[in-house]
Parts: sequence; structure tokens; C-alpha cells
Amino acid sequence: MAEFSDSPLVLPRDQKTYHGFFPASYISDYLEKYLDSHHFNGQSLRDRVLFSKNVDCVTKVSDTWIITCEHTPMPFKARSLIVASGMTSEPHHPILPDKTQFKGEMLHQKRFGQSAFHDDQSVKNVTVLGGGKSAADIAYSYGKSGKSVSWIIREDGCGPSGHVRAEAKGPYESSVAMFNTRMASSFSPSIFTQRSCWSRFLHGTRLGRKMIGWIWEISDAQNRAHAGYKTRQGAGKGFELLEPDTPVFWQNDGSGIQQRPEFWDVIANKVNVYRSEITSLSDRNIVLQDGSTIPTDVLLCATGWDSSLKFFSLHESARLGLPVSVEHEDTETSQNWKQLEQLTRSSVLKRFPRLANPPSHFQRPASSTPYRLYKAIAPLDDPSVVILGHIQVGNNFAAAEVQALWATAFLDGRVALPGRREMEQEIAETYAWCRLRYLDKGQSGTFYYFDLVPYIDMLLADLGLNTHKRSWVGSILSPIQARDLQGLLEESMTKLKNE
Repeated sequence: MAEFSDSPLVLPRDQKTYHGFFPASYISDYLEKYLDSHHFNGQSLRDRVLFSKNVDCVTKVSDTWIITCEHTPMPFKARSLIVASGMTSEPHHPILPDKTQFKGEMLHQKRFGQSAFHDDQSVKNVTVLGGGKSAADIAYSYGKSGKSVSWIIREDGCGPSGHVRAEAKGPYESSVAMFNTRMASSFSPSIFTQRSCWSRFLHGTRLGRKMIGWIWEISDAQNRAHAGYKTRQGAGKGFELLEPDTPVFWQNDGSGIQQRPEFWDVIANKVNVYRSEITSLSDRNIVLQDGSTIPTDVLLCATGWDSSLKFFSLHESARLGLPVSVEHEDTETSQNWKQLEQLTRSSVLKRFPRLANPPSHFQRPASSTPYRLYKAIAPLDDPSVVILGHIQVGNNFAAAEVQALWATAFLDGRVALPGRREMEQEIAETYAWCRLRYLDKGQSGTFYYFDLVPYIDMLLADLGLNTHKRSWVGSILSPIQARDLQGLLEESMTKLKNE
């Protein structure tokens, strides 16, 4: 589902796909066309976008938001504010020893798509730093282009990401489609799933937990066997180091889909893997703690992202329930949330006992507070602002479309909200669950990798919308697709007119 419900993405007839997956360039083209094809009040979406405008500061004065941009003499003013800066806008650049001594090229994954090193004959040796899916894709890309590729994953982090096979059994086009069904989603202990006899059986009884534990173990074993970390014939240096540290169920390593049939062959035969720390950079070499020296013309840092919300002051961020460094949260607020989280943690474990026994895993000390937003969208103390796209799910198109509907209704005052204390308890419970369910990744409070279906079902239930529902069997076994969301906007507008 790489499309919005009102505009299908159509591939050229001769474009080959791999279990429904296709080159990312088609997504870029789709979004460009979307901007130009959608008009409202005589203006296209593109006409409404101010490009190359970096926001310096966002503040609220009385009941007015003031947005100051660089190179703009007058600030923008608004009564309502929608923040959709996302989580992949600001590159995280690692602190590397002797960085200034390095004479090769160094770039972040954000610039990978625009780089020309694949065709540069002077570039012989490429090193990729990072353990996530982006690092894997970049290593694969350079390996396939014929470069000498080294891949460094630090020893003390979450480790290499897991890779789920793209193919699926039965009528499903891909493993993503199979998991984005309500049946498959029910096998994950999600705080957003509506309580039912089925969910209580799966997660509240020994037999149910044994059954879903068996399902997850088989899936994890099949993915590891398919990669052949320790058994693949002819694999190069360090290939076995790519085996994830924890099972796929927990997502502490993160994971992605193996989107190309030759992915593991290229990685095994064309990429040298190291699990160590960088101790120094010099000229065109990288020296590791294990004593290895890696010739490097290009160092590509697939090291993730920093916050894109720095245009809010620390005071404003704390007021809105956005992450701030732990030392900037006042003691009373901190204690209140800790008490709520401890209380709700007990209720989460009572509902999902399996989460009480995680495997041994990497856990970094918390350096910032989590997101404390109602439904991961709305601040507790300000009904004039919403934060969109600051969740991590398996499909951003569906999440964005449904979040937008919920946020619009919220700003219009059309979402029936419980009392403040109930909202605080729900936020605390969601965070406590997220920490238990996704371990280190759950520290943000908005990591919902396996929870797309129940999350959007919850938001649409809040709005009282039903257009997306199919027949009983179809609703359970069919994957969520863009066409399922068609008609939701019209249904929402009809409800508004009738209110």
C-alpha cells in the first residue's frame, strides 16, 4: 500500500516487481504528481507549499501561533498549527574520532539518493556505518555496483536489523500484505487492539500464548534460515555477524523486508562485515577497535535521525508533551508520569503476560522524555496544535491518511475526549506498553511497528467512521489496502453536516 486512497499508484506495464515491491523512484514520482493533480479553491497542493523555507522558531503568543522562517522578514501567524515535520528530516551525524583527518568523502544516508559515487570510477572502496535497514540497502546497492564494500556495525548497540522475506503463503502478495490483516495483527500484543474473547484467549491464556509464541518462533527461524547467516556457502568476511541479536517479535534490532531476490547473495559475496567500534580516521583509512584497517574512499553514515522539532523551545516542547532532555523536565511533572507509568505497567503485564520475559537485549539509558501525546497526535494542554507523522509503523501512507482525518476532527472540536486524568492514564499506559513491547526502540513511546491495523482502527472508531469495514470474513483475513480508506473523507464530511 504505497499510495493514498484517492489516487492509485500505477506502474508501467513493463516494470517488474518482486512480491509487489518496486523501485522507490516511483514513490517520488507519485508524490510529485499528487502535488499537481490535487486542487482546492483554485490552487494545487504544490501552489500551497513554500519550498526551501527552514523554520527557525515556533512560539505561541496568547491564542496565536507565530512561525518564523529564515530569510523571511515577516513571520506567519495562525490560530491552529499542524506539525508534520516527520522523523526523517534532520540527519544524525555520528561523532567520529579524528574526523578532520579523513581525506575521503563522508555523507549521511539522506544524501545517498543524490550521490553519484556508483558511477565514479575513482571510488573503489565504500564503507557503510550503521546497523539498520537503510545501511543494508546501501551496502547492497554499492556491492551490486561492483565497489569494494565494508559494513561497520558497532558492537555495543542494538545490532544488525532483521530481514523478513518478501514472499508470503496463501493468497497474499507479500509478507507485508499478510501481516496487515486483522487476523495476523491479532498475534501481536497491541495496546490498541479492542478487547475481545479472541484477544483474551491469545494473550491472556497459557494455550493462546503458547500458540502465538510458536508462530513467532517459526517466522523468526524461517527468516534466519533463509539468510543463512552461519550456513551460506562462500559467504565473505563477517557475514555471520549480521544475525540479529534478538528475535523479530521484539524488534529491538529493527527489521525490514528483503525486497530483492538477490539481496543476500550480494551481501554475502560482495560485502565485508565488521562488528566493532571506530577508533580513528586517517587519510583514506578507518581503524577499528578490533585492529582492522579499512581502506575507504567514501564513508556513508546510515546513522539515523535527530529531532525535527527543534524550532520549539524547551519550555514549549515540554508544555506540548514533546521529547526534551530528562534534566529539563521539572521534578513534579517527572514524578507524576513515573507514578502513572508504574501503575499502568502492571495493567499492561496483566493483559500481556508474555511481555514480562524479554530476551537479553541492549538498552541505552534514557536521555530524553518520551512523546506524551494523546493518540500520539494531540497535546494535553493545547487544542490548537497537532503533531502528525511522529510514529514508526509498517506503512506510513495509511497512518498519514487516518491521522490527518483524526487531527482535523480534533482541531474542529469534533473528537469526544475523556477527562484529563483519563487521557494521562492512556498516554502513560501506551508508553509503558511500548517500553515492554519494543524494548529499547520503545523508549520514544511511539514505536508501533506491528500495530498499524489496530492503531488506525482505534482512530477511526474515535471518529465513528465505518466506510473502511468489509464483510466479517474480509475484515479479518484481507489486508488493509488504500481502497479500503476510500470514502472516509466523504463519510466524515457527511457526519459534519449532520451534526
